[in-house]
Amino acid sequence: MFADEPTLVRRSKFENKNGIVILDNYHDAAMVLSDKAFHVPDLPGFLRKLETHATVDLRYLKLYVDNSPFFLEGEKHKQLRDICLRYLSGQGLKELDDVISSQTGVILESLPSAPFDAITLIGKPVFTLIIKPILGLRPAESDKFDRLAMVLQRLIEPMLSLNNLARINSELEWLTHQIQRQFEKEPSPGGVLARLMADEETPLSGEEKIALVITLYAAVAPLAQTLCNMIDVLYRNGAPAPCEPAQLLEQLPFYIHQGAAPRFIHRVASESRRIGGVAIRQGDTVMIDIARAALTEAGPPGQRLRHYSFGHGAHFCIGAPLSKRIVSEFIPRFFQQFPSLRVIEKQYDENNHIARALTSLIVSPDP
Repeated sequence: MFADEPTLVRRSKFENKNGIVILDNYHDAAMVLSDKAFHVPDLPGFLRKLETHATVDLRYLKLYVDNSPFFLEGEKHKQLRDICLRYLSGQGLKELDDVISSQTGVILESLPSAPFDAITLIGKPVFTLIIKPILGLRPAESDKFDRLAMVLQRLIEPMLSLNNLARINSELEWLTHQIQRQFEKEPSPGGVLARLMADEETPLSGEEKIALVITLYAAVAPLAQTLCNMIDVLYRNGAPAPCEPAQLLEQLPFYIHQGAAPRFIHRVASESRRIGGVAIRQGDTVMIDIARAALTEAGPPGQRLRHYSFGHGAHFCIGAPLSKRIVSEFIPRFFQQFPSLRVIEKQYDENNHIARALTSLIVSPDP
């Protein structure tokens, strides 16, 4: 029933090559992710060392990295997670229900009965009509803002050159000034950012709060990518079997995993280890293959799949509750509107090495 069914238990077969180890087994991945000897890439430390030898200004790059939970460990990481989850989970998430439900309706109502590109009419509007209002981002140059915000994803890539880092610093400076000017014109624009800026007890400066929310915005990129991937998976082999929304919701964990945009979870070894028969040396980078490091077990649908599509442990995706809420709202309603749909053409971004991102997904509603 499910395309590309997650693999059963097996040992990772990848060898250590040039200091990079790829793990494709659920249990091997669990060993890495639960071992304190493996930590997230220390980009803050790298930038501090680089600063002592380079004359290039990296102030804004450091500002964003120092306020991005992905690159942090310890107390600052916990502090930022607590701040984000205050607004994007639990009661804070419930307060977003009306925006998510109503704006999903707006997107669905705009879809034609003729062939259309899901990336253009679904993926992008998820940002502009749902995520931006939720976060309270209303930059004057919206299209450019969206394009440059995605540059934050590139920081995951290893070995970026000094020239690339300098360019990213300049782009992050522009993004920051866009939101600062937004607040000058409209001091209380609504959304998470406005509430965070008004929270005097949160121990972050205004610039740090802006950096954190823009980082959250960029971090939601995999949601739109995953949503379109899920549509491709749903209709890849023709229309799915007719089912009620409740049944589809039970199956969503499978579709989320099969459509997950992120390719890898990155960890760095601070001590030598041997995982799955592969020797890992201190300083090696471990890349967990999210698509393959999954485990299926006997049991009811929705309860038998274990996967790392949202990460693991202390670095479990902050946006996971919001992403799941949007997906669980959108997919059943989309399927109800288009019980029969054909994928006519699709194309992936071959230059994106960190995510499975479609650049186009042309679908045709069948009568």
